[in-house]
Amino acid sequence: MAVIYKVGEKIWQVDLFEQGVAGRTSSFIVAGKAKVALVETGPTPSVKHILEALEILEIPREKISYVFVTHIHLDHAGGAGNLLTYLPQAVLAVHPRGARHMINPEKLEAAARGIYGERFEPFFEKIVPVPSDRVLETTDGQEFDLGDRNILVLHTLGHARHHQVMIDSLTGGMFSGDAAGVLNSIIYRRQNKTFIYPSTPASEFEPEKMILELRRFLTLGLTKIYYTHFGVVEEPEKVLNYLIYEVEAYEKLGREVLAQKLGIEAVYEALKYRVYLEAAKKGIKLNEEIKESFELDLELNAGGIYHYLTK
Repeated sequence: MAVIYKVGEKIWQVDLFEQGVAGRTSSFIVAGKAKVALVETGPTPSVKHILEALEILEIPREKISYVFVTHIHLDHAGGAGNLLTYLPQAVLAVHPRGARHMINPEKLEAAARGIYGERFEPFFEKIVPVPSDRVLETTDGQEFDLGDRNILVLHTLGHARHHQVMIDSLTGGMFSGDAAGVLNSIIYRRQNKTFIYPSTPASEFEPEKMILELRRFLTLGLTKIYYTHFGVVEEPEKVLNYLIYEVEAYEKLGREVLAQKLGIEAVYEALKYRVYLEAAKKGIKLNEEIKESFELDLELNAGGIYHYLTK
C-alpha cells in the first residue's frame, strides 16, 4: 500500500521506498484544475508506489501531463521510462543535458554500475529508455500551466549540470531535488528534529556554483522546500544559509585532508566526523540507526569532494 502525505494545496508526497528504505526518496503529485504533474520518479522498483498513490487519490493516469525529474541520477529518474508506459498522455520534462541519457540510458547505467557495483541490480533493476517523442527538453525560466497553478523550471548548477528545480506558484514551494541538500527523515521521525546536509557526489559537484544557486534561492521568496530526500521544511531562509556555510566547510575540509597527502578514505572519515558533530550540536542523539542513515550519503559526498579537488 502506498504511503502518502499531503504537503501542500493539492500536493502529495509519495514514499518511494528507494533501496527498500522508508523515508529516503519521494515523488510528488501536483494537481491543477486542468492538468496534473509528477515530480521525480525514483528508480524502477519505485514506480509501483506512484501508480498505487494515483489510484488511492483517484487521479486517472490519463490526466498526468508532465513528469518532471530534477536530474537524471537514478534515484530521481531511473524509473522514468518504465513509469511513462503507464501514463499515456504524459511527457518527461527534463534538463536538456539529461534528455539524451533518458532516451538512451546505456552510459547512465554504466556510470551507475561503476559507483554502486553489485548493489546496482537490487537498487535500480532495469532502466527503460524513454521514447524520444515523449521527452520535453526544458528551458531555464520555462513555465508549465496546470490550470490554477504554474510550475516554473529553473536550471541549476553545483550538484549536477543536468539539474533543475521546480517552483509551484500556488504554494510558493520549491521542489529542490538535490540542489538544497538532503533532509534526513529518520532524524525527523524519531527525534522530531530537522537536520539537513549538502549533497555533493561525483562527478559534477562544484562548490562555488552550488553556493551561487543557494544564494539565488534566497532571493525567490520561497515559503517552503519540498525535498525528494525527504520531507518538507518551512524555514527556507534558515536552511539555505546553513547549507552555504556547510558547502564552504566541506571544500575546506577536503583541501585540508588532501594537503596532508591523504586519500578518499580520510576525506570520508573527516566528513563523517563533521556531520556527527553538527548533528550533536543540534541535540540529535547519534544512535546506530542514525549513524547508518548517513552512511551512503557520506560515502557519495566524500567521493564528490575528492573528485572535485583532484580532477
